[in-house]
Amino acid sequence: MRKILQSTLILLLIMSCCFQPAAFARSNDLDSRVPMTVDEVYQSMGYVEVSDAINTYESKTSYTIALPEKLPFQTEKNFGKAEGDKLTIDFVSDNGKKLFKLTIQPLADTKQEYNFKLEDGSPALLKSNPSPMNVTFLYFQKDKFLYSLSLNYYDKKSRREKLIDTANSMMADNQTFQE
Repeated sequence: MRKILQSTLILLLIMSCCFQPAAFARSNDLDSRVPMTVDEVYQSMGYVEVSDAINTYESKTSYTIALPEKLPFQTEKNFGKAEGDKLTIDFVSDNGKKLFKLTIQPLADTKQEYNFKLEDGSPALLKSNPSPMNVTFLYFQKDKFLYSLSLNYYDKKSRREKLIDTANSMMADNQTFQE
């Protein structure tokens, strides 16, 4: 009896995962089978123009953020979201296949772990996600804010090099974002 119950639960779980609608539905039409565009997906998650998100965040925090002068790849679309004390900027290319994400938030009081230094001597933490997502993360502190950079494209070594180059490009002052 217990095996039948376990088998039934597992089958129900698998069926519920398999039959979930993916990124479909336009506007409020939840029955649509037309795939959403990258823009629609980001808009549905509350993302706006990057410059609007930056202005909102800087107004809330009275902090002028550091932006990369160099990106890991040529971007096609950029989306931003200022939510609470966090700013997230996504740089997207190849219809969403390439993603570089920049997240900025106030530094927590906890002690940060680091495993290398940027060109200006700032400590940073570089780590790769061992899961099939193949994402590499780089964290560093600037002006009492924690910067998190992540990249899901290229091989592991190239992702690491590109994130380090991007982080180093952010350490200069007076950057402005060009959409």
